[in-house]
Amino acid sequence: MGWYIERTTGHHIYAHPTKPGKIPVGKHGAKEVPPGTEKKILKLAGLR
Repeated sequence: MGWYIERTTGHHIYAHPTKPGKIPVGKHGAKEVPPGTEKKILKLAGLR
């Protein structure tokens, strides 16, 4: 099992069945994610 969208507001809120916390990811379409935001998302996901 992996990450799934738990809910959608102004952001997609991702959750994982075995990892704590939730990851908010903006719905920006073609916009790039700023480096600091990317680093925080990867850290929250346990990938960094």
